[in-house]
Amino acid sequence: MSSRRTAGIAVLAVTAASAVLPPLLGAADLPTAQHHLAHAALIGGAVIAGVLFANPSRDTRAGHYGWLLLTTLAPIAAMFLMWPSEYAWFETHPAGHVVEHLGLLGLSFVTGYAGQRYAAGIGWASGLSLFGM
Repeated sequence: MSSRRTAGIAVLAVTAASAVLPPLLGAADLPTAQHHLAHAALIGGAVIAGVLFANPSRDTRAGHYGWLLLTTLAPIAAMFLMWPSEYAWFETHPAGHVVEHLGLLGLSFVTGYAGQRYAAGIGWASGLSLFGM
């Protein structure tokens, strides 16, 4: 196993634990601004893991338009997971909040991974865009 893949697994494991444990353990409610920063950290960790897992130089399908489509649509789907009117429901349903976090994690991973599979650097660019949103 490559050192990139090992680092990707480590980053993904820490990010996944950060996504699941606080809502399930009843961590103190954060103010909205801090909660958005927590989401940004989850997004950042998952994007980094996705980029570390991808290796465009060895991929015979690098540059395939499907990867570009995924890295374009995944951030849009991630934004729908953070629809403001759903916050009240997530505050009273910790399991739903965990699912939201896991959705953000998965879509962020796909954003970084698919972008890098399309072409080197695209995963970082699309991931930074998602992080900024």
